[in-house]
Amino acid sequence: MKAWVKETGDETRFYDRAMAASVVMIVISVVVDRFILFVPAAMLLLLVGMGKIYDRYSGKKLFFHHEKKTIRLFPGESTSLKLQIENGSRFPMLNGRLSFHTGNSVKNMERQTIDKEDYHYKLPLTLHGKGAAYLNLPLEAVHRGTTKVKHVSFTYPHIITFIPVRLTYQKPVHTEFLVYPELVPIMGVDEYFHRRSGAHHAPESIVEDPSSPAGVRDYISGDSIKRIHWKASAKAQTLKTKILEKQMNKEMTIFINLTQHSRLGHAYRSGQLERLLSAAGSFCMKAAHFEVPYELFVNVKRPHQASIFKQESGEGALHVKHSLELLARVDKSFPVQEMSPVMYKWDQQTEKQNTVVIVGDVDGEMKDILHEWQWKGRNILILETEKDAAFLYAWKRRR
Repeated sequence: MKAWVKETGDETRFYDRAMAASVVMIVISVVVDRFILFVPAAMLLLLVGMGKIYDRYSGKKLFFHHEKKTIRLFPGESTSLKLQIENGSRFPMLNGRLSFHTGNSVKNMERQTIDKEDYHYKLPLTLHGKGAAYLNLPLEAVHRGTTKVKHVSFTYPHIITFIPVRLTYQKPVHTEFLVYPELVPIMGVDEYFHRRSGAHHAPESIVEDPSSPAGVRDYISGDSIKRIHWKASAKAQTLKTKILEKQMNKEMTIFINLTQHSRLGHAYRSGQLERLLSAAGSFCMKAAHFEVPYELFVNVKRPHQASIFKQESGEGALHVKHSLELLARVDKSFPVQEMSPVMYKWDQQTEKQNTVVIVGDVDGEMKDILHEWQWKGRNILILETEKDAAFLYAWKRRR
């Protein structure tokens, strides 16, 4: 792909008029036998030739250097956009202007103008022959999201005709700015994590580990056939049932529900999307701090894909970094889907007795699913948002 596309102004009319004027002056000089007009005629022809040469070679070897990296920020943090433009031609481009757009996740406090939902920058730029220019634009992270530099163009006046020439950059700019969700305080979360016993054996737990049999007992009517200890039954010549070790499961599954329902039952994108993502990001930070492994599901579909945003189970600083990046990439324009099918599919594919955390509304079929999970022994927590804070509490089915 060609890096730059050149758009020139109406220079043909200028050249035609200059050529016509030079021809008229030459004819007049011959007719009146006065060759003094040959000088301005020759100068006009020289200007036309120089203009055409400048048209052909100016901007032909223009290189736009940008780093291929992602700059990660929290709202309020500062960084800078570093760009280099190199003119490989001998022809200068003077008194030009570099123009580009970014999304509204980052902005410069002085130079931008608002164009719809983007910020538009116009920076003065002069490129001498065989020279380069370096730009260092200070930026501040403002809103959660991702953005890249786009719609890059360089406009400069023609050195002969002074008509503007526009060069439009066709290739993508690889420098990306990623702004994490804003972190908010969560009431009750520290108390909850301090109460947790972790992944250890506990006789009072209602969750049992099938891989850790603690002994056998006589079979009682109603025992699951899966719990029969066949070797012990063969030796004793009577059915024996496994006694399973009680265990607390430390792992969490976080469902971020970005939908709401109307009174008629229609699902639509939540108006609290930013608050919910901020609360979810803050909870992930707390889980990582207390070394609690978790997996993440967001009922937003990826662009051009059928799958939703999700993250496999993990823990630690790197895991929470990936969580925050995932939440930052959730765009308001992406389609949402009902949360209940996501929860049902997860339940069908796992036998884990994870603690389940719901971020967002609990409505419709979700209530029935959570009631069933609670009956099976799963711990259900709700993370609710309000203004600039969030609240964590245990879910109870309301009749």
